[in-house]
Amino acid sequence: MNDDLRIAELLCSRLCHDLVSPIGAVNNGVELMEEFGGASDEAMALIGASGKQAARRLQYYRIAFGLAGSQIAQSLDDTKGVVAGFLEGGKVAADWDPATTQAPETPGWGKLLLNMVALGTEALPRGGSMTLTVLIEGERARMVVAVAGPACRLHEETREALNPSVKIESLGARGALPYFAMRLAQRMGSKLDIQEPAADQMTFTVSIPNRAE
Repeated sequence: MNDDLRIAELLCSRLCHDLVSPIGAVNNGVELMEEFGGASDEAMALIGASGKQAARRLQYYRIAFGLAGSQIAQSLDDTKGVVAGFLEGGKVAADWDPATTQAPETPGWGKLLLNMVALGTEALPRGGSMTLTVLIEGERARMVVAVAGPACRLHEETREALNPSVKIESLGARGALPYFAMRLAQRMGSKLDIQEPAADQMTFTVSIPNRAE
């Protein structure tokens, strides 16, 4: 129970950290309006852009980390929309493999894929490209997130958190998301496999049972 509580605390810390920036920008826009005594174009643009960014992140977090993401069999189009919203305005450009034409039947597949997307962005500190693939292979569904970019790598704490034998007490806020992704893959009957096929490239792969529950 103490381990579960620590992960919940770390995950909460990480999500709040990620939301501070767009919400803080909304406050800055309000302060601009107060300073100039009205709704300037600059202030309204800042508030609008920051509000949309916060809303997109909240939608992503709800599915990637909330209970709803485990209970629904998310459509492919919905998942593409959430991924696009999460990456919009950032340094990572995502494409979908044309072979991806069908969503798995497994509830929660989109939740796991969104966690893999988060790992992909973690591996691209200076930005880059991301290719997402979802393939139905008999009774299993294989999902791959392939990333490439300058200085493509995983922080040491992230790598540690992806190790199934990691000690919870050794993790900080950075390790909460990769640990959650690793455990989620295990719960769905898979291992989160990480490979580095070439310099500045990395792939994250899972193979989950393809069945409605």
